[in-house]
Amino acid sequence: MAAPRTRRPSSGRIQIIPAIPEAIADNLEAIRSEHKAIKLRLREYETAFEQRHGRKPCKKKDWAQVYHDYERYAALREAEKTAQQADTERFVETLRLKVVRSP
Repeated sequence: MAAPRTRRPSSGRIQIIPAIPEAIADNLEAIRSEHKAIKLRLREYETAFEQRHGRKPCKKKDWAQVYHDYERYAALREAEKTAQQADTERFVETLRLKVVRSP
């Protein structure tokens, strides 16, 4: 984890801003990476399906071959939203930190 940063505003007080754990950023990046890879596979399937059948897949049976990928894609999308929200909440919490008077 990175060290906390300090900032001295013009009021002479020191504001301590703790670092956001790198694990959160790594987790968010891992989620985004897998999400992106699955999205690419789904788009490739959609394109191949359209070339074979002359239309885009629109029914569940059209997606049957890759439906497990779609379910994982949807779960990752929700996980990404949750991780982003947690990251934002932690950032906001850092803004509400203790203000300590300098010696």
